[in-house]
Amino acid sequence: MQPTSPNDDPAAALLEQAINALKAGDSARARDLLAQAIQQNPTDDRAWLWLSGAVTTDADRRRCLERALALNPRNQAARRGLALLRRHRPRRRHRELNRRPLTSRACGQFPASGAFRRARSR
Repeated sequence: MQPTSPNDDPAAALLEQAINALKAGDSARARDLLAQAIQQNPTDDRAWLWLSGAVTTDADRRRCLERALALNPRNQAARRGLALLRRHRPRRRHRELNRRPLTSRACGQFPASGAFRRARSR
């Protein structure tokens, strides 16, 4: 199988243009080009990987990276991207606690354990 050049494959040409747009800082154009490339070749894990860099939300990034991995389980860049998203995602419980002030009522929502239960019962 011979490697295809962007001239032979319209999806590859779109991918190349999208990469250039993303590197130039034009995320909107990159998203449009990548959407077209994926429409033409939905099984190109590279297009999904690059799309993860062009979308604006972590949820969209996660979907793109997961799709890239589903298409190519050996895609190390997609694995690293997902690991970074998991590492930088705040825990849900932690976010909830930061939204409201800590009061005795809020503290009462946690299960009382050992020393804490004994201190409360005094």
